[in-house]
Amino acid sequence: MSIKAQTYLELLKICLQDEPKVTDKLINLSNGHIDWIDLLNFAARQGVIGVYWRGIELIFKSPTPLNKPKDEEVMEWWGEVNDIKKRNEDLFKKTAFVSNTFRKEGFDNCILKGQGNAMMYPDPYLRTPGDIDIWLKGSKEEINSYVHKFFPNEKGSGLHIHFPILKDTLIEVHYTPRILDNPSANRYLQQYFKEVQSQQMNNIVDLPIGKCISIPTPYFNIIHQLTHLYRHFICEGITLKHLVDYYYLLINYYHRNIQDNHDTINSTQLLSFLIRIKVLRFAKVILFILQEGLGIEEKYLYTTPNKRIGKVLLEGIIEDNGSLGLKSHKSPLIYNSITERVQEKIKRTLFLIPYFPEETIWSIYYRTRAFFHK
Repeated sequence: MSIKAQTYLELLKICLQDEPKVTDKLINLSNGHIDWIDLLNFAARQGVIGVYWRGIELIFKSPTPLNKPKDEEVMEWWGEVNDIKKRNEDLFKKTAFVSNTFRKEGFDNCILKGQGNAMMYPDPYLRTPGDIDIWLKGSKEEINSYVHKFFPNEKGSGLHIHFPILKDTLIEVHYTPRILDNPSANRYLQQYFKEVQSQQMNNIVDLPIGKCISIPTPYFNIIHQLTHLYRHFICEGITLKHLVDYYYLLINYYHRNIQDNHDTINSTQLLSFLIRIKVLRFAKVILFILQEGLGIEEKYLYTTPNKRIGKVLLEGIIEDNGSLGLKSHKSPLIYNSITERVQEKIKRTLFLIPYFPEETIWSIYYRTRAFFHK
């Protein structure tokens, strides 16, 4: 990993702390000088501008051996941060509207990731906002039928269907929170989702705007967002935003459950389930990244980290936005030819198989079958 990447990662680790303080390691890596605009560009690519901003603000409330940003650099940062805050305000309103409207239409629901994750951040307005992912209670046929009343040409996937009813905001209506390609793993996962669906859709939280939505329980999120990370990684790569979400999720779980003696995060039940859905190895890799890269305390971890694979993945996330130097499966427009696209897919697949064979091999099978059935 380059010195610059190490510097930015060390600063992120500091910014995630409740009381950020400049470390000797950061001073040695940076020589006391940060290129604030280059950092802003890096933070934008990784989806963590607000996380850095909160930490930097706190760091400079007292004397520090780092160079302070110039006025014009502060204005660049502030412009981006202010935009994130406005977008969050707008998305909180839209999320509540979408959730409440679906309930009035007879669909119990639960917001996945998104503004639910934002509620776990120290400042919910500083998470980089995205789309609205909403899980509806109902069959795939019922959900598609409802969407087709408004948008008859929308075609759903196995996971969700788009509902383009709001301007500038993508809504993905989920039949299920997540699908794994491995058939046996997916069977167990879908069974679990069905068993706990009502609990998730009744887990109501108050938003900062005075409205309410349902979001998953932290225990459910540990499983769901881990599988979300896994599929993102297999198909296209993950960023620091995904990891910061999981970081705050584990801390939130600990303080809501373990500290109050309501549950135990390293329960045999959780680890046994992660084995059954074949994601325990990936969980160990993610926990290594959270501990080594983001500085999460050991007490928040639910199993032992995997250092061997974790080091490889951490560098890929920082240097290549999680793509491991390879191009995404989901970005056909970046290829110069079909041949190049196939070559990149083969390279990524060959890289991933030794580390995560269960999901990678099944992913190849389904994508090959889909290609020949177009």
